[in-house]
Parts: sequence; C-alpha cells; structure tokens
Amino acid sequence: MPNMKKKILITTLVLIMLTSSMVTFGCDANGEDELSFELKVEGIEETILDSEFQTEINDEELTALDALTAGLEQEGIEYEIEEADFGPYVHSINGDEAGETGEMDGWMFEVNEETPETGADEHLIEEGDLVFFFYHQEE
Repeated sequence: MPNMKKKILITTLVLIMLTSSMVTFGCDANGEDELSFELKVEGIEETILDSEFQTEINDEELTALDALTAGLEQEGIEYEIEEADFGPYVHSINGDEAGETGEMDGWMFEVNEETPETGADEHLIEEGDLVFFFYHQEE
C-alpha cells in the first residue's frame, strides 16, 4: 500500500510540473484568445529585435506578417511594407531597405527555422512559434 501512495504522489507531482511548465494557449480574463510567439529581426549589420510577445487574436488567425508588424509597432521600430504584384512585401525595417546592398537583396522570413511555402501574409503562426525575419544579401 505505501508503494501505491508513493506512485500516485509521484504521478501527481509530474503532472503538475508538466502542466505548469507548458506555454499555454488560452483565453484571457475578457475571453479573448492569446497567442505567444518569439519574434527575431536581423538587419544588415545588427539584431533589430529579439523578443517574446503575447497578443490577443480575437477569433482571427495571426500571420507571420501580422506578428512582424505587431512586434515592430509595440517596440516603436519603423518599417515599410509595399504592395507588390504577389502581395505585401517588406521593403524596410529600421532603415534597412530592400535592394540596399544589391539588386536581389531584401527581407525574407522563416518560421521555426524553416522557409514556408507561402508568403508572410498567408503563413499562419501557432503558439510558441519562432518568427524570424532577416535581411538576405545575394553573394
């Protein structure tokens, strides 16, 4: 019997530890959904932003572009997005403009260290994602 109590206690403690260490996707006090993600922005010569964010999504889905603009606006970092034939295009962040160091240079993005098959305005972000925008220089 003491062994059984010990097993139940250990199992309960493990479940409590696992539950408390997980990043949660849930509702805030107002019943609105919240989403946590990490946003990193690497410019031509420096890291512009590397922070974790939590945002309300209000029954809407958050795209990589939404995550970028929300993070930049929250931190007061200037950016410019242009409308191109293929959709929105990040033209500049913090003064680093596309084409600044070469004709084929510009802003690209990855999510969880993978290049998505869709544009930043279409790729949906999930809880705990790492959204990484970086200035790509053609060699």
